[in-house]
Amino acid sequence: MKEQVASEGDKQSSSVGLRLAIAGLIFITTLNVFLPIYIPVPTSIPLALNALKREQSRAASGEGFPRELDLTLKQVALTVEDSVNFQLDSVEGAAQWGAIQPSGGGYITLGTDTKRRRFRLSMFHALECMDIIRQDVLRRKADRETPTTPEAHSCLDYVRQTIQCRSDMQLEQVRSEYGGKSVQPFIAHNNCRDWSKVYAEVERLHAQSELGVDQY
Repeated sequence: MKEQVASEGDKQSSSVGLRLAIAGLIFITTLNVFLPIYIPVPTSIPLALNALKREQSRAASGEGFPRELDLTLKQVALTVEDSVNFQLDSVEGAAQWGAIQPSGGGYITLGTDTKRRRFRLSMFHALECMDIIRQDVLRRKADRETPTTPEAHSCLDYVRQTIQCRSDMQLEQVRSEYGGKSVQPFIAHNNCRDWSKVYAEVERLHAQSELGVDQY
C-alpha cells in the first residue's frame, strides 16, 4: 500500500514538473514574439555595427586604411544587350572607352596630412583593362607580326580573376536550336549594384583630394 501511494506521488510530481516546463517554454516563446514589437532596437545600434565593421576593415588592411570604399549601394537592374556603343574598332567606340573613366581615372587619396595614400577602385581598373585589351586586339589586327603587350597579358589575367572573384550566379538560358551550347545572355540582371553612385562618390572624393581635404 505504501509503495502504491509513493508511486502516485511520483506521478503527480512528474506531472507538475512537466506542466512547469511547458509553461516556461510558452513564456519564453511569448517574450521572443512580443518583445521586439514593444521594445524597438535603437537606431544607434546598426550605426554602431557599421562603424565597427569599418574599423575592422581598416585594421585588416594593416595600415589603418579600409579594404573597400565605404559606400552603401542599392541593387539595380541591367538588361544585357548587343549595344551599338563601345564598339571594338570605331572612332566613336574609342571615345566612349576613353570617357568611361571618372575624373582622375578612378584614383582617390585617403588619409590625413600625416598619413596619405593613393588608391584606385577595382571597378575602374577592370574597365581600363578592357580598353587596353581592345587596343591590343586592334594593333594585332593591323599587323599580325605585332606582339601582344605585357600590359594586355596582365589585364587579361586581372579581368579573369576579378570575374571569378565576383562569382556572378545569374542563370543564362542555353538555346538548343543553336546546337545546345549557345548561351542567350540578353536578359535582365537584377543583382547589379548601382554603379552611378560609385561614379558620383569617386568624383566627390577626387574633388576633395584636389582641394587637399582630409578624408577616409
